[in-house]
Amino acid sequence: MEFEMILGHLIAHALGRTQGYQFFNMAMMLLFAALLPVGSVAGLSAFAWNEFTKESDYQRRFGADWKAQYQAEHGSLTAARIKVGAVMLGAVVNSFLGFLLYRHLFPALRGVGYATRPPRGRSRRRTRIHR
Repeated sequence: MEFEMILGHLIAHALGRTQGYQFFNMAMMLLFAALLPVGSVAGLSAFAWNEFTKESDYQRRFGADWKAQYQAEHGSLTAARIKVGAVMLGAVVNSFLGFLLYRHLFPALRGVGYATRPPRGRSRRRTRIHR
C-alpha cells in the first residue's frame, strides 16, 4: 500500500514537470533499455541450460551408449553443441551491446552531464610578491 503511494507521488511529480507523453516515452525507453538485454540474455541462457541438462540426462540414463541414443532422438550432437556455442557467444555479445546502450542512454555514467564536474584546466597561480 505504501509502495503504491510513493510510486503515485513520484509519477505525479514527473508528470507535473513534463508533458505526459514525455514521461511515458522515457518510461518505455528505460523499459526497453533494461528488458531487452536482460530478457534476451536470460532466454539465451535458458536455451543453453536446457541443452546442457538434456545432454547430462542422456549421459546419466544411457551410460556409455548415450551419444547414439541422443543422436537417434534429437539429431546430431555436434550440431547441438554448435548451437549452444553460438547461443553463448550471442549472450556475451548481447550483454556487451546492452552495456553500451545503457551507457549511451545515461551519459552521467560516461562522466558527461549534470552529475559530474567539468574537467579542471591547469591554471598557473600567480605568486604575490610581498613588499
